[in-house]
Amino acid sequence: MARITAGVTTSHIPAVGAAIDLGKTEQDYWKPVFAGYEWTREWEKAELHVHLEGSVAPATILELEPSLTSDEVQRHLAFSHFGGFLQSYIWVNRLLRTPRDYGLVAMRLLERLETENVRYAEITISAGVVLWKEQKFDAVVAALQE
Repeated sequence: MARITAGVTTSHIPAVGAAIDLGKTEQDYWKPVFAGYEWTREWEKAELHVHLEGSVAPATILELEPSLTSDEVQRHLAFSHFGGFLQSYIWVNRLLRTPRDYGLVAMRLLERLETENVRYAEITISAGVVLWKEQKFDAVVAALQE
């Protein structure tokens, strides 16, 4: 028997994601948006396209680099155009210095997806960036498997 599924999508996901990451979900502007999706929390979900390096939450960045302050992290993650997004993405990638760092980022992503009731995820790692940084891709993959 076929399983009936449904989906609800939202445009402007980078802005919604930033609101979540910056703790703005309870602000007057954002509260109605998030309240509108409250009924979907119990649904099983699929994450069909997530870049591991682009999923790093501010708290995880502070785990990777404890010398940073929350304000510094927020400044590096704030952007208003695509060029700013690329700068932010590059900055996060430079914090991923060891295979262990990739393992930590993957673990935190999987923990977050579990709290969101995600049962299937297609997670992409930027192999070209790993190689550009002259890191050993096989060691990064091994760390992801741990």
